[in-house]
Amino acid sequence: GNLLEEPFVADALRSGNAPYDIVFCRNLLIYLTPAARICVERSLDRLLKPDGLLVLGAAEPPIMKGEWMPAGDSSVFALRRGIHAPAGTSASAGTREAGARKPAPKTPDARRPRGEPAAPVEADVDAAAPSLDEVLGEAGSMANARRFSDAITFCEHHMRRLGPSPALFFLMGMLHQSAGDGDRAEGCFHKTLYLDASHDEAILALALLAAQRGDVAMAENYRQSAARILARKAAL
Repeated sequence: GNLLEEPFVADALRSGNAPYDIVFCRNLLIYLTPAARICVERSLDRLLKPDGLLVLGAAEPPIMKGEWMPAGDSSVFALRRGIHAPAGTSASAGTREAGARKPAPKTPDARRPRGEPAAPVEADVDAAAPSLDEVLGEAGSMANARRFSDAITFCEHHMRRLGPSPALFFLMGMLHQSAGDGDRAEGCFHKTLYLDASHDEAILALALLAAQRGDVAMAENYRQSAARILARKAAL
């Protein structure tokens, strides 16, 4: 079914199976527009029991708008409704703090998959394909020349060869932002955080985007998360 359509939720409730004790919704919200996220969050709220658990991806708790809180002291993925928060606890702040608490997963090795055909225009250089650092440097040079579209295309091509990388997603977010596409920039920054939840620059970039669209509370939550990450890094 389609979670964005009202019949999906209504049919689940009529079936007698819902509301559920637990709902898994991993890495869906990061691909949706803000309006679609709100719609999905409302549907998830209706599908859960009052004390039910909602399980998201590591980068998704910070973008939840409702009053949710971590299900446990060290919980990153599992959330409960904020009505279960102790008196004086900010559920939204707790949720967003949890999103920055998980150590970063390992980035896949930057190696070319076996059997991948060479791009026709680059057949003569694929034998010595650029490394991730070289891709970042070349795309950065294009960006400095204000060739944002060329730089984005360049990054997308090499991401298919190198695999997902927080550094590459972050650069693409900055490129989209420089090109004036805030929605695609936000998507890239969320993917950066999915791969590296301690990427403070991506969190600060999200804070800036939130402030630009007038979401002062979200911007402040992102800034506080970035400050906590920077403090932990300084203590190492």
